[in-house]
Amino acid sequence: MPPSLRAAARAALSRLRGPAPAPRFDARHDGAAAALDAEVESAFQLIGAAAVGTWEVLLTDLGRGLGPHPEARRHLDRVSDALVPTQEALQATGRKSREAVKEGLGRALSSGELRELTAPLASRLAGMGPAVEAGWTKTVAYLEPVCASLGDPGLEGALQSIGPRLRRLLDAEAAAFAATPFTLDEGLKGALLAATGRYQRGVVRAIETTLYEARTALLAAAARR
Repeated sequence: MPPSLRAAARAALSRLRGPAPAPRFDARHDGAAAALDAEVESAFQLIGAAAVGTWEVLLTDLGRGLGPHPEARRHLDRVSDALVPTQEALQATGRKSREAVKEGLGRALSSGELRELTAPLASRLAGMGPAVEAGWTKTVAYLEPVCASLGDPGLEGALQSIGPRLRRLLDAEAAAFAATPFTLDEGLKGALLAATGRYQRGVVRAIETTLYEARTALLAAAARR
């Protein structure tokens, strides 16, 4: 049979067979899911460390700013404790995110659909903005005696305004993760790690930026007292 006829025959046979079935997520992709789980754990450790580290800088600078203020020690203790509700929101999202990866793996193996692997994780990340905003509201409430003592009428409002802004930043990072396209090929593991890394870096920037704003507001109030 001439080559042209063989090619035509193969094309006709391919049309009869129909399109090739779409690749399915299965146990061969467990390694990518395990890598995602480890990366999510690492990401939230770095996120938590960023919050604590930035707050410690705030405390150090505020201690200098308060100087010989008669209530300096009590103020610093209260400011130190104030971050706890915000930390708890970050930690809770970290725990839920790792659970979501396991849930997603089960769903993906059951359905064969790759999108099921990351859907639960994307949902948990989307919930972090509201949770952290609520935690920050409690943080500011705990700082009320400090604000009153420093005597700056605009301080509490300045601190409160940080919560919605931080939420918007966190929501944007979660949306970017959810919109990331993944494909079932040899690059899946790398793509999952890259998307998680981008999310982590964006969240760290958001936390450091907004907590630095809190530092600026507190130091300005201490300087004006």
